[in-house]
Amino acid sequence: MKKIIFKKKSIIGIIALMSTVAMLATAMLVWQGNVLHSNAHNSGAYYLEQGLSSSATVDDNFCDSTILVVMTRTASQNGHFAVQDFAELFLVSVQCITPGFVNGIRERSNFRRILKLILANPCKQNVLDGIRLLETRQDIQSAEPNFIFNIECEPVYSYDNLFGSFADSFSSNLYWAQERIGVPQAQQITRGCSSVTVAVVDSGIQGTHHSLIPLLDKNRGLALGAMGAHNYNPHYDAGPSVDILRGHGTLSAGLVSSPSTGVAQNVRLVSIRTGLEVSIEYFIRIINHVDYYDIPIINFSRSAFLAFNPNQAGILSSLIEDWNGLFVASAMNSNLNLDATRQYPARLILPNLITVGASDKSEQRERQSNFSATRVCVFAPGTQLRTTEKGGDYYNDYGRTSGAAPLVSGTAALMMSINPYLRNRPDIVRQIIIETAYRPNINGVNPLHGLSVSNGRLDTYAAVRRAKNELPFTFEHIGSTHNVRVRLNPLQTYTGHFEIPATIVIDGVTSRVVEISPFAFAGSNLTSITLPSSIHTIGRHAFESSSIQSVTFAGGNLQRIGDGAFLNTPYLESITAANQSNRFPNLTHQNYLPYNLFRYSGIRRLTLGSGVREIRQIAFAWTSRLISLNFDTSASGVR
Repeated sequence: MKKIIFKKKSIIGIIALMSTVAMLATAMLVWQGNVLHSNAHNSGAYYLEQGLSSSATVDDNFCDSTILVVMTRTASQNGHFAVQDFAELFLVSVQCITPGFVNGIRERSNFRRILKLILANPCKQNVLDGIRLLETRQDIQSAEPNFIFNIECEPVYSYDNLFGSFADSFSSNLYWAQERIGVPQAQQITRGCSSVTVAVVDSGIQGTHHSLIPLLDKNRGLALGAMGAHNYNPHYDAGPSVDILRGHGTLSAGLVSSPSTGVAQNVRLVSIRTGLEVSIEYFIRIINHVDYYDIPIINFSRSAFLAFNPNQAGILSSLIEDWNGLFVASAMNSNLNLDATRQYPARLILPNLITVGASDKSEQRERQSNFSATRVCVFAPGTQLRTTEKGGDYYNDYGRTSGAAPLVSGTAALMMSINPYLRNRPDIVRQIIIETAYRPNINGVNPLHGLSVSNGRLDTYAAVRRAKNELPFTFEHIGSTHNVRVRLNPLQTYTGHFEIPATIVIDGVTSRVVEISPFAFAGSNLTSITLPSSIHTIGRHAFESSSIQSVTFAGGNLQRIGDGAFLNTPYLESITAANQSNRFPNLTHQNYLPYNLFRYSGIRRLTLGSGVREIRQIAFAWTSRLISLNFDTSASGVR
């Protein structure tokens, strides 16, 4: 740590520094256990960059040959770490175990790299001694053993044995929960799309259930073996599409997506199967797997008991937070405030993690559900849920937080289906679900108040409606067709890259996006845009005075483009059509480049596609950076 040296006469400077320190102390985030959170927002991340100390002992259950290290964000920018970078230890190898983050953190500069150090002399005491040495380094945020711990999940009981006859306990409406949260209304907007996938981390998904067969993507599944021989189960050799624990994973999956019981009916499912004894490294493999396959949602209807100091959740927190996806976790069923438990990941407060409690038919907290005003985000129905059963039929009494979490995962999948932009913004999905939650009012009292961040219960319909309005774009039907034109949503402010979808679901009907409206992105802060091959018309002044730098046409043809489409775009340098750089699309229904098209633009090189026979007046006026313009020999003149 650097020393701050004051000159003898710098009393005023000292007083100013003390005042500044006092102000910073007043504004500091509040430390609760191992989580930093803002009192004002109950969100935000979350771990200090300073080092965390391990409190592990030889009595804890962990691997005796490995140390897991989280580097600081600054140190993580280094591309490679080797044995010589840890000269204080006797190591066999150093492995970076975050290599799969190609869709998320590789595009950001603030991730934390996780390394696996393999000791030359395996021994639990050597692991602990190595950690003590590593904790003295400034470039390491935390060093931890590879802990082994038990996974908890809701037991699947026989309904007849536990509750008596079917008629005694059930109303005639088997789908009360789906109706309570507005699933039928939400499905009028979208039933989900197959480009969105939810990974169900559980006991497996029975791939032979008739409702799940068309939805289960077996090629992207993952089966993680048991940690020890005492957990050996021959079903592990059969792949992830076998449910090994009395159907828990199949029950959860059927609430996420299935034609009859799912919140989303067309969303794909991926099974990631684990046993009841796992390690921190398992979570690393899971996150790497879903990131590699670009899966935006994880449903985790289970919880892990970490029998060590809460600071030791640092790796798990870093792993989830640095992944650019949504992690939905059940709050679990101990009838406890999560502030006082060590159930992870439910206890964490992260911008891309939703912890879900369970409510009952009377809008009360289900009696065994955990709760927390800062850690549980929302409640969802968790009693008498109808869903898919391992044996191929349906089960009518699934629930508690294991059943509540997949209702939220299914809702998030619908939101990402109607709004592809949200697939890369799990923080906004979390925010919408919290803000649109239904706050019950029973005789003037909200029975869920103070039990979660939202003070309410999941409202799928409200969340999907809000997600639709959160689109960076608005869509307008062209006449009575199923074709639409697109423009920037005037109610939203977005910067960066936009990717226009080729199709959009409006009121349950799939429509093709074929036009960019006049003035669609005029004056906007977007820097790049990708247009699908379905686009055939760009309206006048569509990108005028915007911050656009590059435009990519997925296809090679346009029918028409309007006057001044790229007028006054000084940052525009690149136009790509059909994978050809510096090329303008072919014009099939218009034989000229219109007035003012690139006037005052920053375009440098451009090849015009076929069909252009005229370049009209001032189309390229005051394009001072233009050094090369090529056009088809069929062009007849310039006027």
